[in-house]
Amino acid sequence: MTKGLQRVAPAVSEPEVPGSRRHRSAWKRACVVLPGLVVLALGTLVPDHTYARYLWPSGHITEVVYLTVLRAMLGVVGVAWAVFGALASRQSLVNAAVTIVATLVVLSGLEIGLRIKNSLEGVGGPTKPTGLRASPYPGLVYENTPNFHEFGEQKFNSLGLRDDERPLDPTRPKIVVVGDSIEAWRPLPATALYPRVLEALLAREYPGENYQVVNLGVTGYSIHQKMLMLRYRGLPLHPRLIVVGYCLNDPFPAWELVRYFSDAEGRKGPVIHSELLSLVNERLRALLHSYGMDFYQAGHRRGSDSWVGVKHDLRALGDIERAEHVPVVLIIFPLMEDTRVAYPWLDIHRRVGAAAREQGLHVIDLLPAYRAAGFANVHTDSVHPNALGHRLAAEALFQLLARDRLLGQ
Repeated sequence: MTKGLQRVAPAVSEPEVPGSRRHRSAWKRACVVLPGLVVLALGTLVPDHTYARYLWPSGHITEVVYLTVLRAMLGVVGVAWAVFGALASRQSLVNAAVTIVATLVVLSGLEIGLRIKNSLEGVGGPTKPTGLRASPYPGLVYENTPNFHEFGEQKFNSLGLRDDERPLDPTRPKIVVVGDSIEAWRPLPATALYPRVLEALLAREYPGENYQVVNLGVTGYSIHQKMLMLRYRGLPLHPRLIVVGYCLNDPFPAWELVRYFSDAEGRKGPVIHSELLSLVNERLRALLHSYGMDFYQAGHRRGSDSWVGVKHDLRALGDIERAEHVPVVLIIFPLMEDTRVAYPWLDIHRRVGAAAREQGLHVIDLLPAYRAAGFANVHTDSVHPNALGHRLAAEALFQLLARDRLLGQ
């Protein structure tokens, strides 16, 4: 027997307390279940205005389909996640926890990358409206800034009109146009916009009448603001004819502008802003938009407050026509873009046109003319016509005036 060799007793580990094991297992399970409950709460308990603040920069949720689908997805994912966390084995819980941590690391990296990219490109910073000022007229909220110049050119004259500097000659019979950014479009010269093109056509056909077309268009105006602008500034000119431009976003004002000019709180964005969430939100909305599931449809949904408001304002325009004994023409501008399905907003055109005719208004729908010319040939972007698009609008107006003798000619 070898000297000095000693028997070493094997180390004996302390027995694990069953309660401690159960305690750690419960914590693991809770760590997996809790995110599922959070997602479920996001889909069911978070109020609409909170979604609006993060997903809709305007501050108003109008895309009903999007919101419904989003809530349903969050609810289903949250329930499935929570059920998995409650029933899964311990090893599955560990795997799930590792997956969650890895996903959070990847998402954090994407968020940091997007923030750096947008910071370098100067994207996402607060913007101040240019060429606009607070309006003293109740309900208008804001209006064009008189004598506003941009890129060395005068965009709004001393009267705040999207026109060259020229007086409102009281001896000339007036045609008043109320509209939004289509009529107030700055990239084109004032003479290329359809109010001035119409004036040129009338001058050529009726040189002795010397008609003056007054452009009261203001960026972002809703149909309600257009009606008010007509009352405040259009009717005092005693027009022979009134033209109201209608864009498919007219049930709503430009809320970002309304909030900017009405209260300082409206200038604030979300307390916590995610560039990644904004990117995903933007892509999803664009996808739904290509199928016509967007705020244009939601704003004209039968029975909605916005559609009731449109019909109310069309009724007010009809009242003006009857009270002032002056024809009112509603000219409907289409959205000029390719979509994954056939033009998905056709029903909006039909319903707006029908509602206007019910009030005795004359209606021009530019969709057929723009389609025939090709959207790519008549647009600057999906909303704003180019010079050819404006010319087609002016020619459609001129043909209606001549055919129906709206000016008494």
